[in-house]
Amino acid sequence: TTNATSITLTVLNRWGNTVYENTGINPAWDGTAQSGADCQEGVYFYKYRVDGLNGAFLEGHGFLHLVR
Repeated sequence: TTNATSITLTVLNRWGNTVYENTGINPAWDGTAQSGADCQEGVYFYKYRVDGLNGAFLEGHGFLHLVR
């Protein structure tokens, strides 16, 4: 997060529905939906965007496996 001014993290379920989205300097998903309910175990897709100084940015994505 050096030189990052903002990070946006989005987590989607296997149907493409957003279960979590947050922007800040250190967003972190705790395995719950935005409603506060626990998400089911399984594979989730995540994507992120890191905005930096002078308008620079970095984007990426991947998969994670939620285990309870």
